[in-house]
Amino acid sequence: MKSAGKTVALRIVAALVGLIVVGVGGFVIKNLTGDASTAKVGDCMSREGRDEVKVVECSDPKAVFTVGAKIEGKTETEFSTDERICAAAPGATQRYWQGKRGRAGYVLCLVPKK
Repeated sequence: MKSAGKTVALRIVAALVGLIVVGVGGFVIKNLTGDASTAKVGDCMSREGRDEVKVVECSDPKAVFTVGAKIEGKTETEFSTDERICAAAPGATQRYWQGKRGRAGYVLCLVPKK
């Protein structure tokens, strides 16, 4: 017969293992799928549809942009009204905002890949 203390401890360990698996799984999926949130300055990007970009290897033929700047803490309104938001990224011709409406997100300033 198991003691109540051992049962509680096993449940806590199982819950922690579950949280770790979910967290690691989410991290791996984001990085393997090229989620834009993983982009860093210098990464290459492909355009996926009209309003989506994806991190790809720079040798990938779909790579059409390089991230010239990533600006955190910008709302969608700031993104759409501030024409100079990508001034820190010389040569940027495109910009991409990701976040939740009404909250701050980030802007990727995209430079055409040479």
